[in-house]
Amino acid sequence: MRPATLHRFSAREAGIQSGRRSSSRRGFSLIHMVTVIGMMSILMTMSGVIIQSLLRSDQSVSRQAALEMTLLELSRQFRDDVHAANPMDLKEAKPAPTDSLELSAPRSSRVTYRVKDETVIRESFNGDQATGREVYRVPDCGVQFRSEASDGDQARLLALDIDRSGLTMTPQQKSAMGKRKLTVVAELGRNLRIAKRQPSIAPKAAAAENRDSISMSSAADGGETQP
Repeated sequence: MRPATLHRFSAREAGIQSGRRSSSRRGFSLIHMVTVIGMMSILMTMSGVIIQSLLRSDQSVSRQAALEMTLLELSRQFRDDVHAANPMDLKEAKPAPTDSLELSAPRSSRVTYRVKDETVIRESFNGDQATGREVYRVPDCGVQFRSEASDGDQARLLALDIDRSGLTMTPQQKSAMGKRKLTVVAELGRNLRIAKRQPSIAPKAAAAENRDSISMSSAADGGETQP
């Protein structure tokens, strides 16, 4: 009877040992799962931070591009208005920088510029009636107007100064933008001076064309022409 008893005990011990092995195997796989879940959570957190930084960078680039387009349009409009304006006295030109400007144009029309709450407001009038209004948003920029040069008692050049030092940009954006201060200089009354010169230029051009036509007809007839 003893050999059977020994065999029964040995089988029981083998079952206990196999159960211990299986339990140890299950505990080891659980540790692996916890480790993998922890690593995945870390990777997801890092991915979220990277995506947020990319979105902020994209928004910053979009705002910068929109601002550059606004400044370009403002500069073009300012230059056109100054070219079409009447000559201005130095007392009206205000050599010191100011945040407002008024330009008078022919036919009782005028244009005003004023800076208010990070915007530049342009208004056009025909007499006392308003004919147009544009608003240029220039966040974190300083805008001022001043006279650049004079010709006797009248202002000759007007300048638009735009200071972009308040903008928050990355080093790449700073290097791409270049100078932080932008100055637009325009000649006051340029269109009127050109219009006054055209009547004297037209007769000269017509006389030159007549001389060319006479010389061509004379050459065709075989005659001689005098200069």
